[in-house]
Amino acid sequence: MFLRVLISCLLVGLLALGSQVSYGSEPDYGILRLSWKTVGEKIQVELAEQQDDVPVHMRAAEGTEDRMRDYQLTVEVDEVGWLDKLFTPPGFNRDRPITVFEELELPPGPHRLKLKFLPVPEDGATWKPEIEKTVEIEAGVIYTLELEGPRE
Repeated sequence: MFLRVLISCLLVGLLALGSQVSYGSEPDYGILRLSWKTVGEKIQVELAEQQDDVPVHMRAAEGTEDRMRDYQLTVEVDEVGWLDKLFTPPGFNRDRPITVFEELELPPGPHRLKLKFLPVPEDGATWKPEIEKTVEIEAGVIYTLELEGPRE
């Protein structure tokens, strides 16, 4: 019995010592993370001619349907283009929230950031987030930039 307790204590002690050992080294860069989810804004889209094979009860009224806007994300870091990407709402009816999750490794220090998340088409849109700021990146640290979506 005493031998079992002694062996158990030794194993727990070795496990505690092993948990203090560092595996690998810290990165010499930081990460800029863009992370947000938005429902965006609805727009009415003209439909092509109604097909005769679509049942009447399934046809859109007035030849239009509601859809969520696409958004064009452009990001410059230190006046150099990093990202230019179109985000389309997912889902069969393009009515699901858009999720943005992008990461960029940057050297430590201050970096000038210009971000535009513009609706496509832009006419009539009320939510057009644009950010221009300096971010301080630290080695081994993730800097997360989030946007707040439009209020309904």
